Amino acid sequence: MPRYAIIVLVVVVLVSGLLVGWFVGRWDLERRWSEPRTITEEDVRRSSEGDADPTPPAGTHVLAAMPIQRSRAALRALVEGDPVRVRVGSIGRSDGEMYLHLTLENHGSCAVREIDGVAYGFDAWGRSARLNRGGEHYVAFHATDLDVAPGGSAFEEYPLHHPDIGSIALAQVDRVGCTDGTSWARTQRGL
Repeated sequence: MPRYAIIVLVVVVLVSGLLVGWFVGRWDLERRWSEPRTITEEDVRRSSEGDADPTPPAGTHVLAAMPIQRSRAALRALVEGDPVRVRVGSIGRSDGEMYLHLTLENHGSCAVREIDGVAYGFDAWGRSARLNRGGEHYVAFHATDLDVAPGGSAFEEYPLHHPDIGSIALAQVDRVGCTDGTSWARTQRGL
C-alpha cells in the first residue's frame, strides 16, 4: 500500500473518530439536560443550613444546570399555558443587598393572591450560575398578598444571600392561589 494511502486512511479514521465522539458527547449532554432533577430531603437539609436562601421543597422537579439558550427552550415548553408566567428575571443589587427580581404576568382568569416557584440563575455569558449557599443553580420564591388582575403584571423582589455572579434569572411558577379561593398547581408535566 502506498505511503499517501496510509496517510489518507489515518486522516479519515481520525476525522471519523472525532465526529463520532462529538455526536456521542452531544447526545449524552442533551440526555442529561433533558432529565429533570428531583429535590430530595437531603438536598433540602443541606441547602437550608445556616443563612441559606429558600430551597424548593423535597419532591420538586427542577431543570438541570445548562446554558441559558437550552434552559429558555425547556422552560418555554414547560410553562406554556400556565396561568402565571415570569416575563423578565434578573439578579441585582438594591440598597446594598442582592435580590432576585421577577416580573410576573397573569394569563389566568382570576386575580392572583399568592405564588410559589423556582428561579434559575445565569451569569452574563449565559452559563448556569450558583444562586444558593450549597452551590445550587436554583432558589425557591414565594409571594403572598398579591393582587394581580387577569391580564395584569407585578414586579416582585426576593432577597438573596449567595447569588455568586448570577445576573440573569429564568423562573417557573409551580403554584398559584387566587383571591376567589381557587388554585392551580403544576402537575410536573414535561418534567
